[in-house]
Amino acid sequence: MHKDIDPDNPPPTRVGCQSLVRNDRGEILVVRPTYGDRLYQLPGGHRHRGERRTAAASRELVEETGLTPPRGRLLVVDEIDERPGVHTAGLTFVYDYGTVPASTAIRLPAPPGTGEPSELDAYLWLSTDALDEHCADYMAKRIRMSERARTEETVFDLLRGDLIEPEGQH
Repeated sequence: MHKDIDPDNPPPTRVGCQSLVRNDRGEILVVRPTYGDRLYQLPGGHRHRGERRTAAASRELVEETGLTPPRGRLLVVDEIDERPGVHTAGLTFVYDYGTVPASTAIRLPAPPGTGEPSELDAYLWLSTDALDEHCADYMAKRIRMSERARTEETVFDLLRGDLIEPEGQH
């Protein structure tokens, strides 16, 4: 038993699930939240209690974009350190949702005029060259590493978007 962890009140860990969707021009779908830094990010959100990560990724993609492409494999696991007063530590799992036609309609949740608060207010299809202009640094890195994992048919372990080198390979 770990003496530094109370088994009745373990430290919380957020589990996030995001989706990498590309169009047939090679651009990546990103969405802009109406909260926080309001920078673009991959579609996704938090896993609900008892929900599988894969189910959470698919649910969030449908909720945020209306898209229902088949889910592919895991691309990256990105660890985010705790920021006291801001958020708990977290793990984000990014899954490959393949390629859709560039003409595919995207439906953001709660469109203006519905009386419901909107979680997202915009989306873009971005080339990897445009990520730094529209995304937080860690998110741009996460997206690039997800693309690399897709291309190299591997899974990457990240810490705030940066590759974690395996033990003994420094």
